[in-house]
Amino acid sequence: MATLLLASRTRSAATQSGGSHSVDLQQSLTSPSLRAWLRGDWAILFSHPDDFVRYDLEMDRWLVVAKRAFAERGIRPIALAAPTSDPEWSWITQVSGDGRTVLLEDASQQYFGPVDLQTPVLREEIENAERRFVMIIDAELRRQRIFNYGTLSNLPSPLEFLGWTEALRAKQHHRDLVASSNPQIRERKRGSSRELAGRGAGANGNRSASRLEMTLS
Repeated sequence: MATLLLASRTRSAATQSGGSHSVDLQQSLTSPSLRAWLRGDWAILFSHPDDFVRYDLEMDRWLVVAKRAFAERGIRPIALAAPTSDPEWSWITQVSGDGRTVLLEDASQQYFGPVDLQTPVLREEIENAERRFVMIIDAELRRQRIFNYGTLSNLPSPLEFLGWTEALRAKQHHRDLVASSNPQIRERKRGSSRELAGRGAGANGNRSASRLEMTLS
């Protein structure tokens, strides 16, 4: 299993020009992988999380409800890292209690660690998505569903995505139970795993950093 780096977010001093803060990413080789971070949970990845909430007077009440709902279901909201966003103030950080975000690392950098074979597949799924999307990811880093959108009107709420994710997980659990009791299905799954291993070896033959990182504020 690959160790996907964790990049901690540190604030530098305010610049004289506008008083804005720059963010430096500092990598740590001892950080857990995205798979390890999930700890068997599913995740909902938001490319632009602020598209789905309004920071108004009702926000505090909504955050209490959302935090309890996500925690009870063992499903984690997480954001895609963006240079213009600050995870510290995101509703995702307040709901999950975790300021980490998914960061697609520069693939030109060399990496000499082990490779999680599902990681390049998930990375490709994210890169091929539309500019704005919500992706449901299972504990094995597989994309279960993706919702692409271009306008900000009539969007589902994060709690609706939570309900859909819970339903998908229940269906997947049922399929896994059926597969575990059927030798033919087990053999097909082993064949798929071997094919994935071949894809991963090809994508990482030069040990390039085709990985997902997470940033920690």
